[in-house]
Amino acid sequence: MSRYYHNLNHLIHLINLALQYKNNIEDFETLLVSIFYHDFVYEITGKNNEFKSAEIDKKKDY
Repeated sequence: MSRYYHNLNHLIHLINLALQYKNNIEDFETLLVSIFYHDFVYEITGKNNEFKSAEIDKKKDY
């Protein structure tokens, strides 16, 4: 199965959605970081890309 939709347009779409609800989101900065990192690891045949992406995010010092 292809994951062709995981591209820059996908990130822009998610950020625009987040901006629509910004006033209702307690920690907007964390949401933006989560949006960026949710597809940081992208292996087309990978089944745990999101998990690997989260592991990379956990190693960052914000």
